[in-house]
Amino acid sequence: MKPDSPYLPKFVTMEVKIDIGVEQLLSMVKQLPQQDVEQLLSRIQTEMAQKSDKNKLQELLRNAPTWSDEDFSAFQEARDYINKWREK
Repeated sequence: MKPDSPYLPKFVTMEVKIDIGVEQLLSMVKQLPQQDVEQLLSRIQTEMAQKSDKNKLQELLRNAPTWSDEDFSAFQEARDYINKWREK
């Protein structure tokens, strides 16, 4: 088959997992052109911001006030009164 054949995919993706240390990673980043370093930094900041937003929401939900059984009973009673009033 010719390289420009319609049966060949135009893009091939691969997944490789490697176990390297931070120093090795920094060494690899230092070898990148400045434009690629800036793009990498931007993507890392975006990823971190998304994780931070998720963590903030989880923290908010964990620390949110909760109703006691007494509070919930009072709420249900008020809701029942309102529903009866609306049915009239």
